Amino acid sequence: MVISNKIKQSVRSFLENREFIEYDTPILSARTGETYNSTFEIEVSNCKAMLSDSPQIFKMLLVLTQNVNYFQFAHCFRPIEHEKDIYTRLCEFTQIDLEIKVDTLYELIGFAKKLLSNIFTTLKIDVEFISIDGIECREKYGDEMKPRFNKKDKVTVLFIEKMPLTNGEKTEKNILIPCHHIFALPTDNVYNSTEVMLENMQTESFDIVINGIEVGGGDLRIMDVVLQTQMMNIFSVDKSMYADYLQILSMKNHPQIGGFAIGLERLIMAVTNCQNIHETTYFPEIYKGV
Repeated sequence: MVISNKIKQSVRSFLENREFIEYDTPILSARTGETYNSTFEIEVSNCKAMLSDSPQIFKMLLVLTQNVNYFQFAHCFRPIEHEKDIYTRLCEFTQIDLEIKVDTLYELIGFAKKLLSNIFTTLKIDVEFISIDGIECREKYGDEMKPRFNKKDKVTVLFIEKMPLTNGEKTEKNILIPCHHIFALPTDNVYNSTEVMLENMQTESFDIVINGIEVGGGDLRIMDVVLQTQMMNIFSVDKSMYADYLQILSMKNHPQIGGFAIGLERLIMAVTNCQNIHETTYFPEIYKGV
């Protein structure tokens, strides 16, 4: 509880000093068009809805329409029954979530490093940042892409830069699954690309791994409505669920935006060498068997 509070205070001070605005996006929302994502579906007034798995669409809309830089400590909900590593998964978790107007991937990564440096300074922990290319990381460490770099008395934070667009993984209905999501900006032309070409394509994105634990990630967003539509086609997304977003994206030339999220519980887990993420929550008994 003490560590969580220190991290939140550090993040809020860092971002407010840089003129970020804190918003609370909806937890209850319409279902997304991304059929490969598992969600908690519920019924409200005989209509299907879901508990938000992330603020992704909301935060992009906020920055595009309100011309602000946004952050929040977002509550996210995801089923975990099919997850491989139950010791790093929670069905309800908190993420440090932000969206910003930014020109390049490395500017976004630099901002993430400054935020993390501020957190580690607050916690009085020495930190070292290292980087690896996304395709190289997959070749060395497999699709999980979670190498460990342990150093005594120092936390090593690994940035996996330019994540693959997809690892070729598919759902039971043969729908291709992206490594990040459908809004991540590809580095190459996706038009008329085969699945093999897509697997070897990268995005303007990154993952953050600490001691083998993926604690977060982010990317530049697609700002072209034609490209965004094509990405939705590639991953068999129901475009009607994003009609408002696509319309706003097509209205004018928006400045480039990007964002990232850092899982609060996973970050605490990584810096304390905790072996079970349930130990980072205030009420671990609630999550037993969930």
